[in-house]
Amino acid sequence: MDEPPSIPSEPIHLSTGDRISEEPVRQIIYVSELIGAPIREASGRTIGRIKDVVARVAEDSPAPVVGGLITRRGGGETVFVKWESLAGLSPGAAALKDEEVTMAPFVRRPGEILLVKDLRDKEIVDIEGERVARVNDLGLEMEEGEWIVAGVDVSAAGLLAQLGIPGIARRHLKRELLPWDEVEMFKETVPVPLHVTHDKISRLHPADIAKLFHQLGYRQSSELLRDLPDSLAADVVEDLAPEYQATLLASLERGRAADILEEMRPDAAADVLNDILEEDPEAARQLVETMDQEEAEAIAQLRAYRDDTAGGLMTTDFVTLPASFTVRQAMDLLREEKETLPPSMDLLFVVSKLGSQQLVGVVSLRTLALADPNDLLESIMQTDVVVRYVHDSAREVARTIAHYNLVALPILDANEQLVGVVPINAAMDVILPREWMQRVPRPFIGGRSIG
Repeated sequence: MDEPPSIPSEPIHLSTGDRISEEPVRQIIYVSELIGAPIREASGRTIGRIKDVVARVAEDSPAPVVGGLITRRGGGETVFVKWESLAGLSPGAAALKDEEVTMAPFVRRPGEILLVKDLRDKEIVDIEGERVARVNDLGLEMEEGEWIVAGVDVSAAGLLAQLGIPGIARRHLKRELLPWDEVEMFKETVPVPLHVTHDKISRLHPADIAKLFHQLGYRQSSELLRDLPDSLAADVVEDLAPEYQATLLASLERGRAADILEEMRPDAAADVLNDILEEDPEAARQLVETMDQEEAEAIAQLRAYRDDTAGGLMTTDFVTLPASFTVRQAMDLLREEKETLPPSMDLLFVVSKLGSQQLVGVVSLRTLALADPNDLLESIMQTDVVVRYVHDSAREVARTIAHYNLVALPILDANEQLVGVVPINAAMDVILPREWMQRVPRPFIGGRSIG
């Protein structure tokens, strides 16, 4: 007869490699230590072996709560043991309170997940580590009389334990338990509702999210792009490798893809649409038809220029103000239009009059902020402005920006009208390899034409 289980009274110590807490001692049981372990009655008789752990997920709960165990009995029958029927849980065993326990076949209820079947071996995002990882094991912890899913183990030790060789894992490798509230799952890979909103990923920098995209599979990437806010999704797409941008946007529902394109810089959106056009002309046409007309026209204008020209580099998203405006009028107008202005805007372009595109000067946002509110823009603007033309070569434009140390270079058409601006990051893209570009700060990322 099997010996009765020994439920430890002392807490289990986590290794120093665990990220889950700085607390020196916690009672943690890993799911790998339970799978295949016996469930015993108070007398010591084994009534089955643990096949999976059932947990309940609720929107108002920080972590899933263990609701019971799925056990396989001697004849191969699979039944559910409620948490209330258990006297205790320890690595390698579970004990029942009573000799007679009512057990029934498991029927999944709303909000329930199977920790092994649903979560183990699935990809997750480690928010703090800004990486994609795989769930090798899960850690359970006692909290206020209930066992909760404290976190997911992504370590090699967890993988060895899953494969049935935990001794080696314990002796030579450290566990890496990521707290449950620091990871995000994917609806595409977890077959049950987990209230996934990707709000944690949304708090990361766009460049870090783009890095995640290159680690994720196609389905997870599409899901994430669907769920991100429009402006953030646009920033992320702009940070992706060009060969990936069109493929990913084409995977989305047309309206969603159009929303993201409208939030992108016109020059970046034009490049993506041209790539989609090469692969699927009909899809590109439908996207343009779905977009806001003003945004579509701005993008269409840029798509007409060759990539190796100033027109191919420039954006039509910039701010113009008439020279006759006072500083106070300019600031008031910027405040009125704050919802449409870009997050980074260093230069304002001064034109001859309201509604004109005849460039007469530039003024920095710093100069504007420090000037007397009654000063006219024409009195504080810089008039010796370096310009280039739409058909100038991209390399000439990049050299000009580098030579004069500019944040942005205004681009004129054959009629001397301001039609676009080449920001420094677009110029550097011509000169530097893409991997270097990711290290270059972006002091100017387009703007919005107003006035």
